[in-house]
Amino acid sequence: EQQYLREFTEIAQFVASRGGHLINEEESKLLERFQGIQKNAQFLYCRLIRRSNSDRWFRLSSLKYREIDDIEAAAKVLAASEFLRSSCDRKKTDPEELFRALLDETRTQKHLLLPLSYVKSFAMAIGLKASKKSSNQVSRTKIFSLLCNQRELFGAQLIRSARVRKAFDKTCGEYIKLSPEMLSLTQRLFRLYFLHSYEDEQSASVMTLENMGQVKYQKYKIHEKLSIFPTRESFLEYHEACSMYSNLLNIIAPQLDTTKQ
Repeated sequence: EQQYLREFTEIAQFVASRGGHLINEEESKLLERFQGIQKNAQFLYCRLIRRSNSDRWFRLSSLKYREIDDIEAAAKVLAASEFLRSSCDRKKTDPEELFRALLDETRTQKHLLLPLSYVKSFAMAIGLKASKKSSNQVSRTKIFSLLCNQRELFGAQLIRSARVRKAFDKTCGEYIKLSPEMLSLTQRLFRLYFLHSYEDEQSASVMTLENMGQVKYQKYKIHEKLSIFPTRESFLEYHEACSMYSNLLNIIAPQLDTTKQ
């Protein structure tokens, strides 16, 4: 289980040794700060970064990893170090961003939304009841529309109401999300290590299997004379192009599947 942290460290060291000119001073300090926090917190971060859609909101109670003794404590350390945000943090979490991510059913990936088992409880907690007619059940879309378009008695927008946030915390529990600064840096580190195969989940899986001794590859000594990316700007352009290509494929893929059917 701890190989995820070892692999993250291996990737960071590889990039520092062969592409140190591609990392700025601020990013170097961010990595140093990460290396200084508790191991359990590092384990949790490395687990989350390897999950699909790692930029999403994770329900904290659903996370179970054998190598982490206390996941809630690990999450608090990451939040205190500003490596993740918590839905319970009123100052650092924008409620509209949170509720849009969990309730907006126009998102293509439905499994990232608030589970239906929590939707009904949350709706009841904020005073939204379902009709007896099955065709008019409370939906995520209806809740989100209510939060965006209605106001409290004294004019405050419902989506930014303290009452609504408390109801969400009580009925749905805590959600966490990796901070964009560390997440972006980690994605760039992985890009430098895996290059164009970064989006291929099998690349990281093969690395894990090799470190576990499940597969073996011939070792070669590399005498590197030239950097693949001479400047930071050239790498960032490459990274952006690869990300745009990957996002385009994610948009097109579902349509292609529908056409085949």
